Amino acid sequence: MGIIEAFLLAVIAGIIPGLHINTVSLLLKGSEYIPFMLGVYIPLTVIPLIFLSSSDSSNISNLFVIKKIKEGKLSPYLLFVSSISSIIGVGSALLLHLIFPDLIRDVGEILEEYIYYIVMAIALLMIYKSKNRKYFFIIFILSGILGFISFNSLRVEKFLPMFVGFFSLNALREVKKISIKQKSIEVRKIIFPSFLGALLGMLAVLFPGISSPSAMIGVISLSQNIGVLKYISMSYSFLSSQGFYSIINYELTGKARIGAISYSKGGDYLFLVLGVLVGSFVSYFLFKLLNTIAGRIKPLHIFIVLSFLVFYFEGVAGIGMMIIGYLLGRIREEKEVGGTSHLGSIIIPVLLNFIF
Repeated sequence: MGIIEAFLLAVIAGIIPGLHINTVSLLLKGSEYIPFMLGVYIPLTVIPLIFLSSSDSSNISNLFVIKKIKEGKLSPYLLFVSSISSIIGVGSALLLHLIFPDLIRDVGEILEEYIYYIVMAIALLMIYKSKNRKYFFIIFILSGILGFISFNSLRVEKFLPMFVGFFSLNALREVKKISIKQKSIEVRKIIFPSFLGALLGMLAVLFPGISSPSAMIGVISLSQNIGVLKYISMSYSFLSSQGFYSIINYELTGKARIGAISYSKGGDYLFLVLGVLVGSFVSYFLFKLLNTIAGRIKPLHIFIVLSFLVFYFEGVAGIGMMIIGYLLGRIREEKEVGGTSHLGSIIIPVLLNFIF
């Protein structure tokens, strides 16, 4: 498959909630165009965020952000902030790499013996920072148990069934049309948070299990107040920087931390930069197209597509994981618990593997 197929797969993954880039990357395993596909995908993940007020674990899962989106106060700015921040993030990562080519390896060597303790500390911080600590802890542990079972029983797509259940199926209850016109803001307001997000994205590549912007931004929120637009800009900058440094980290250490990059065995980071630019440009056209047909898109249609994908990759066992994930997601929403609680599904298996 070539670059056109990579682009089309990125678009499909970006606009279908729950269909992660790691899943479609399996179709291009070993391809040099996977970094390009990842780059296109990152800014496109704003599309389900606009229409469903929700996204998967790699994106926005903070309650106060979702609340603002549902209220319609944030939606007009999402396309602009997400695209500009994605570009600033990957641009900052590229600049840092050109100036300090061994930075991530040097930082990794310093943190190496403390990495799993830092992951554990971040997990405890997420629980402490949560609005409803009791239920956050319960969801975190139950998600961890489900993740442990998934890691040891599923064959190919160990994350897809869980995260379709956690996020996508619950979000399908709120498919809506957005009639508001997209607006821009002053770029200078998001330059610093985007640069900060780029640094966090680099660090996240070093910490196994911490792939969500919400987890790392939670650390920063201890020392400063983070508004909604700043949170969005940090998140998208984080994602593009994380993708960039995943490629660099694979070249330096053989560890990518992102499944898509692992499948491509690293690759050319300039393809990722190009993909982010293309995806940021295309997101505006896709928003207009999908907004015109939003009323025709039924939750049942998306449910059928997602269920088919889960069954295709993991069969009946995958469907079972998806259903359990959906139930946990419903409990999380009813108890108003942040989506980062589901990161237990990754963090707990990683920590257990480290301990035992």
